[in-house]
Amino acid sequence: MAAADRSERKYGGFDRRLAWLLFAFFSCFYLASAKGLLEHGDDVSMFLVTQSMVEHGNTSVPDICPGAAPGADGRWYSKYGVGQSALAIPLYLVGRTLERLSPIKPVVRGDEGLVRASIPIYVVSLLGVLCTAATVALLFLTCRLLGCAEMPSLAAALALGAGTFAWHYARSFMSEPASMLALLLAVYASLRSLGFSAGAQVIAGQTGLRRWLVISGAAAGAAVLIRAANVVAVLPLGVWLIWAWWRAEPRWKPLLVRAASWGLPVAVALAGMFLYDYVRFAASGETGYGGELYGGFSTPLHVGLFGLLLSPGKSIFLYAPILLACIKGWRVLRRTQLAVFVLLAAMALAQLVFHARWYMWWGGGTWGPRFLVVVLPFLLVGLALRLHQGVTRAEGLGLALLALVSLLVQVVSVLVPYVPYEGKMEATAESFDRLLWHPAYSPVLAHARSLLHREFPLDLAPSVCRCWPAAVVQLAALAACLLIGWRAVKLCRIAARDRGPT
Repeated sequence: MAAADRSERKYGGFDRRLAWLLFAFFSCFYLASAKGLLEHGDDVSMFLVTQSMVEHGNTSVPDICPGAAPGADGRWYSKYGVGQSALAIPLYLVGRTLERLSPIKPVVRGDEGLVRASIPIYVVSLLGVLCTAATVALLFLTCRLLGCAEMPSLAAALALGAGTFAWHYARSFMSEPASMLALLLAVYASLRSLGFSAGAQVIAGQTGLRRWLVISGAAAGAAVLIRAANVVAVLPLGVWLIWAWWRAEPRWKPLLVRAASWGLPVAVALAGMFLYDYVRFAASGETGYGGELYGGFSTPLHVGLFGLLLSPGKSIFLYAPILLACIKGWRVLRRTQLAVFVLLAAMALAQLVFHARWYMWWGGGTWGPRFLVVVLPFLLVGLALRLHQGVTRAEGLGLALLALVSLLVQVVSVLVPYVPYEGKMEATAESFDRLLWHPAYSPVLAHARSLLHREFPLDLAPSVCRCWPAAVVQLAALAACLLIGWRAVKLCRIAARDRGPT
């Protein structure tokens, strides 16, 4: 046991160092491809709430704000969760300070007159960069926690960071990156609280630390505050934890203590959400969606499921082909760690089924299946498990090809602005139907053609914000990527040398 503890400390230190390097690498990687523009109604609305909280001490927004609804006091309020806006307050303060100090004040306004690009917006949009980079690092640690070796865990993390549409949303101020991080942290901390550690994947109720339960509950509560719909993933986690606690120790007192440790932060978050609704609209549970919320689940389930999984316009496998390689790994997870398989599958399916029924199951005028960003880390656990089991040379070549195709899909999504094509295809019901269901009109193909023909300037901050300092920042970030990547390679070589042949 003592030898095992020493081994865990030694290799746990390596895991932590590599996780920090992953976070630093992808922070710079995403910064090098940053856009610094608010181009969705959601992110404009949430940014204006952040601005209002700092500048005016309240959460009201202009009546021309997208997604705004009249409140009980006559002012207008965003219908989106307050968590994203609150998280961005420190970044807004930094951006406001830089704007005051900088002689260059780029401002780009949208058609409605609202500012879409500025120094504060550029800095605030880095929240997506930081959250996505942290999720990449945390996925590596989660795969290690489930017993995967270092290289398969690293491959899954790299696939998430550069081979899925998480990269696209890392450049935005949308709530998906923060939601993804919060939900994965809730799962990771839950597993730690149950005694999971690298190479020891057995539920052991007495070995966990209560602080991990509190962290898990706080992360779950944050997910709900960031986006109320995340409760559909938090609920399966709570039910699963109750089962795991009872399985480990079937006594009521320990069960209630653990439930309180985990549930109190979630309850505080739910109470905060209802209080926020009451202050704005004088009714708890009224978020500003109104009748849209209660009548919005009108899509037949089979239509939404087919659209999110198989349609040429929004299939998750089209926008992240590397996910096809995860299917076999999920079978391995079911065979070797059934409890974890049930948890991850329940959370992913809850999100899938919930949004498949939504009248706008495709996520609005956005790139890819936006609502499924939050399940990407869960799915990619399967990739780590598949690689951990070993692959033949032919399988390795196939996986490499999938990885390359996935990378290219993300590159065209980052370098080509999605709004022109999306706007053109949404102009009529007929053209939008073609975008969703006809392969020839797939946005992935349209973006690839556009990049080859150089129809638009690259969709990066220097051209979007019309500001040369953004180019300097991106070049510096790219140089930092190279240095951090080289450091990570050296760390992996040292670890492999220390372990010797296995």
